[in-house]
Amino acid sequence: MLVLLFATQNVIAQITDNFPEDRRRQREDLPLGIKETLQKRRIEQEKKEHKELLDRGHEALKLAEELSVGINRSKLSEEEKKKLERLEKLIRKIRDRLGGDDDEEDTQKPFKSKEEALEIIKENTNKLLSILEKTSRFEVSAQAIEISNNILKIIQALQP
Repeated sequence: MLVLLFATQNVIAQITDNFPEDRRRQREDLPLGIKETLQKRRIEQEKKEHKELLDRGHEALKLAEELSVGINRSKLSEEEKKKLERLEKLIRKIRDRLGGDDDEEDTQKPFKSKEEALEIIKENTNKLLSILEKTSRFEVSAQAIEISNNILKIIQALQP
């Protein structure tokens, strides 16, 4: 009988440990040193993610500048296609990190030529980087998300 009572008590204890309130309470019950360490790690991770975001912005701007300077033909070369794909991945990662997603609304004006499209990409990437540099790791910029979506739409229009 006692064994059954203890077994039931252990099962109930295990079940209640799985509730979020209990996990939150367990975190609150942590010693101060461990709380401080966890807080420092979280801050370091946020700083690292923000630095990666800025690095992606710088790389995206570099690629956009290379693409806008190198285009003078009617067709993209293989190297230019790879740069365009890399640029798309970088902009997508930036947008995703900012919490954005695909914009259903088409706000992008049609462009006359590939050169004009690449110039718009360069200008928008420059604006995006400027916004990213002005924001802290605590902020999310709706304008940066909108610019990212515009860049992605132009890139998709350029790809065959």
